[in-house]
Amino acid sequence: MKLVAEILATFNEIDSHLTSIYNAAINANDSAAQQAIADKRVLTENAFFVLLWGQLENEINDRVGKMIAAGNSESKFETRRLFYNLDLDRMKFEDRLALVADKHAGPGSAWKKAITYYSLRNNIAHGNSDRSGVSFLTVVPDFYDIQSKLIS
Repeated sequence: MKLVAEILATFNEIDSHLTSIYNAAINANDSAAQQAIADKRVLTENAFFVLLWGQLENEINDRVGKMIAAGNSESKFETRRLFYNLDLDRMKFEDRLALVADKHAGPGSAWKKAITYYSLRNNIAHGNSDRSGVSFLTVVPDFYDIQSKLIS
């Protein structure tokens, strides 16, 4: 998750600007402007969430790629053969995640959190968001928590 600090700093800069404009709209008693800015904040949080998701997915892909490479270079055929048909580029996200997170760990697990956020990411990225938004600043520590629980 190499770019998280930059993504977070950029988000904070944009959010600060939107807050200033929103406060001006409140002072001017301009409800239409307030609503327009509130909508922009939702879109901004959604956009930055998708950027952040890309960082987590890259982390998962890197770990899975290294796991596959290590498996394919095993000297024992019994171990090596398990990795023959694993192709990172052709694997569904859920299958990649299952290699680095316990699928049966239950609520609060890296698996459950990642799958929940993956569904949200898909809804946002494919235009199906309910526009209620996501709290970007809440998601950042959650993504670090997921990352810390992934196996290598």
